[in-house]
Amino acid sequence: MEERRSGASQRSGKVADFLASQGLDVTVFTIGDRQSNWQGAIHYRYFRSTFAQGELIQKIYQEAFLSWQKMLDISLADNINFFPLSHQELGENWLPWIYYGSRFDQKFQETLERVIDGADAVLLEYPFWAAIAEPICRRRGVKLILTAHDVLAKQLPPHTWLAQIALAEELQALREADEVVTLSPDDQAFFQSHNITSHCVPIGLDTQATVDLLAPETALAELQSFDSTIDWRKPFCLFVGSQHPPNVKAVEQIQALAQAGSGHWQAIAVGSCCPPTQKRNFLALGKVSDSVLQALYQRSALVLIPLEAGTGMSVKTLEAMACGKVILGTAIAFRGYPVESGVDCLINNNLATYVGVIEDIIQHPHQYEQLGNSARNFAQNYDYRQLYQTYLDLLS
Repeated sequence: MEERRSGASQRSGKVADFLASQGLDVTVFTIGDRQSNWQGAIHYRYFRSTFAQGELIQKIYQEAFLSWQKMLDISLADNINFFPLSHQELGENWLPWIYYGSRFDQKFQETLERVIDGADAVLLEYPFWAAIAEPICRRRGVKLILTAHDVLAKQLPPHTWLAQIALAEELQALREADEVVTLSPDDQAFFQSHNITSHCVPIGLDTQATVDLLAPETALAELQSFDSTIDWRKPFCLFVGSQHPPNVKAVEQIQALAQAGSGHWQAIAVGSCCPPTQKRNFLALGKVSDSVLQALYQRSALVLIPLEAGTGMSVKTLEAMACGKVILGTAIAFRGYPVESGVDCLINNNLATYVGVIEDIIQHPHQYEQLGNSARNFAQNYDYRQLYQTYLDLLS
């Protein structure tokens, strides 16, 4: 969480920063091998799990699930709304098992209780620990605020018993919280349909830090210092993402687009979405420093986000908008944001047409300049100092 590489950790980190800036004592507790430490006014505490039975618990639940599935398939043979899952599919769809592992880890529960002891409120990111945290909070009279970053059950194969189990766990966790925060109106409406009221607080950025990019020549010097073997004057489109499966798939699409291009431009991917790679018209740089990333945003001709799957709101989309970039992406890339294609961005779900659009943007940048300006103006509405005031209100 200290590194804040993923979108969720960036958002949670900004919430912690904001609350600390308002004079609150903030402790961040998470899983990890690091030593507990202070970063400014925030105390980071880590739990190193030694629970050896976690894999066994998952296997037991999987075997039980397969038995229940067989029974239900027999008793509901005429029900065509659900589809069975294989052993392999159960292993790949890890989501429900996260709820169960910590429930059997006594050491984790004792540590969490010590962390909560003395707190006035607990802000729980994601619902996985709610079954443990809620009873502790109730006993101590501590307010529990749960943030649902998206509808997690929607990540599972639809119309399966596994998705229904995951949804039941998710809804139960939200019902146990004193207050629920969602990130998008769509998620808010979904949970409201299950009689769960929430406060919609979108992703927030430090827009003051992203307004002023490096000067073009300064950015060029930064990139040449980073890797002098790359022709940084060659136009490029940029993708930034973590090792989330939809991002990995998007990088594969970007590679194909770059190789189908004219050769006058290249595509660059940044982050753990792809290991460092160099192919025809395609570069993957891996993780880079903030200064290099800022330089990449400055020098890029456009930002490319061809996501074909995913839930929740994308931090990287908003970051690119805050940098004033022209963004070409699918509707999923802008999920949760009330953007207008042709005004704030370019929404195009037909990847077969992307090469032509990319080359037109690169050849006629001035025709698309207003898109970048509108994107920057749009992002100004998402400054975290304004949005996260809701958390302060919920705590009071």
